Amino acid sequence: MNQELANWTIERYLNESFIPSREDDWGNAVSTSKEYRVAVSSLDRFAGHSVTMGEVTEAILAEFGEWLIDNGSSAETAHSYCKRVRAIAREVNPTEFALLFNTRRAVDLLDKKEQENDARAGEVQQAGITLLTPIADARCLYHAVKQHRTNTRSRYNGAFNHWARLIGGEMVGSLTDANFAKYVEARQNEKAVADTIRGELNKILAFARWCVVRTTLPEPECKSPSRTRKAPKAWSKQEVRKLFDEARRTNRKVYGMPGSVFWPALLHTSWDTAERIGALLQLTRDDIDLHERFVRISHRKGGGRELVKKLSPESCKALGLLFRTMPGSDKVFMYGDPSTLWKAYGRILEDAGLPSGRDSKFHRLRKTHATWLHRAGGDATESLGHSSDEVTRASYIDPRYSQEKRADQLLFKPERTSIAAGLAGVLAWFGK
Repeated sequence: MNQELANWTIERYLNESFIPSREDDWGNAVSTSKEYRVAVSSLDRFAGHSVTMGEVTEAILAEFGEWLIDNGSSAETAHSYCKRVRAIAREVNPTEFALLFNTRRAVDLLDKKEQENDARAGEVQQAGITLLTPIADARCLYHAVKQHRTNTRSRYNGAFNHWARLIGGEMVGSLTDANFAKYVEARQNEKAVADTIRGELNKILAFARWCVVRTTLPEPECKSPSRTRKAPKAWSKQEVRKLFDEARRTNRKVYGMPGSVFWPALLHTSWDTAERIGALLQLTRDDIDLHERFVRISHRKGGGRELVKKLSPESCKALGLLFRTMPGSDKVFMYGDPSTLWKAYGRILEDAGLPSGRDSKFHRLRKTHATWLHRAGGDATESLGHSSDEVTRASYIDPRYSQEKRADQLLFKPERTSIAAGLAGVLAWFGK
């Protein structure tokens, strides 16, 4: 082990050596370096100090992974963070790591944690909830009664981790309007996005209202921060072509297969159907008829009516290549952890020179479909399966690309002086 580097903090090594040495491979993939920084920051919080390269061992990573699970992280997140820290530490001490903490271990820990929570829920139900009941215990019963899935529980964990850190309230009785206001102010001071604060507070308030009918806790009067309704944002024609071109030529792999096979199939299908990504990920091969060029979409948001959409020849060609590349799978696009797909898509956007933030992920392509279909005279409301034109116009039609005549085109000009008359006035002024 290089003793000098062993004394470096892992954060310093990440920023001064690990990331710079990979700039040629990563290009402008900002999301990749951000993922490593978040993992290292979490490791420092786990240890309670800035961890040095020499301190990182596989045994420490195993404890780190368990700590992440105990603090509400998903199995995928815990494994991902340990994997990234391990990759950094290996550059200084390559012989140390024996993969004690892997995906299987993370899943087993999460299953054990949920079993413990379910058992605790039974105990809490027998004892009853009071203002002095620990929030963590009451939440075990809350999630069991609501039959929340793992992902939902994980989101609640994130919100209440912030609550414990900022408010310090561990008992049900701490769920008061005064503390809700402090929480919002504290999160705003941390520069958290308004939508993020609202999402967290809504979960905390939902749990508090559930507690109200079981305890003497006052009904919360706190309101979530108001939501600023943004104008829909679609891709321009040039941006769509840059995205599809990058999808066709990328060398990045997705779920172990060539991205140049996977991405054209997914993006063409998304473009033709304008369906939400969640529904597309549930597609099976039985849902697609490449000969007749149809796709049947059943798993829609809110259990909406089943839709049958026509596919373009380009989509069928791309899907056929995908099926030949992955012949043994029943699913069309889901081959592993969905979070992997979001990260991979962000890198494709960055490689294409496009924005890759939360407003530019898969749903933006759905808005793009609606916007350009509307502009071409098609029925975007019908294509998206909406119940009214108002919903489509308010949330999906980007006004920048709408062909509807604007106010500047329809209103009369307030000045009677023409450009020519104005020019004559300027010339007359100079003549003086």
